[in-house]
Amino acid sequence: MIVAALFMLINIGGVTIFAVDLGRGDTDGTNKVFRNGFVLLAAATVILSVVGVFGADELCTLLGANETFHQLSVDYLFWYSIFIIPSGLSMGLQNYCRNDGAPGLVGIAVIVSTVLNIFGDWLLIFLFSMGTKGAAIATGISQTVGLLIMLTHFIRKNGILRFGEVKLDGKVFCEIVVHGLLEGIG
Repeated sequence: MIVAALFMLINIGGVTIFAVDLGRGDTDGTNKVFRNGFVLLAAATVILSVVGVFGADELCTLLGANETFHQLSVDYLFWYSIFIIPSGLSMGLQNYCRNDGAPGLVGIAVIVSTVLNIFGDWLLIFLFSMGTKGAAIATGISQTVGLLIMLTHFIRKNGILRFGEVKLDGKVFCEIVVHGLLEGIG
């Protein structure tokens, strides 16, 4: 939940500014916000992934996992953390693509991801008896596939958003976070 909340804060903040720039017809501004937001999101995913992979045991203890569930929680958090990067990037691209004229692609990505996750859970948890580790791996694989689907929007150069040179801008980073907080509170 903490990971999802942080991703939503960054995504909602960036997409809010992007939508305003889009409404003004400011293609350069939309791409600047998109690229800076993507870098901010990528940095957050890398940090969270590293913390989760190398600190799963300590995090589960800190968050109150009791003796009964501690190892199950550690297994899930460790394996989920390996996939935090594609999961967060997929979530971020869904929001941008939806507003960049590709809501159908987002729908396809979400449906394929969901079906793949359900099938993966059945396969890894029940058939291969992998337990919570299998659940985390199934979720991670399904989110990675969702990311790959979202990337087709940019490969085909549909819409106005483009990956490209990023001029890191602290002011844009701050605006993204502030808008994310304000939209989350409101």
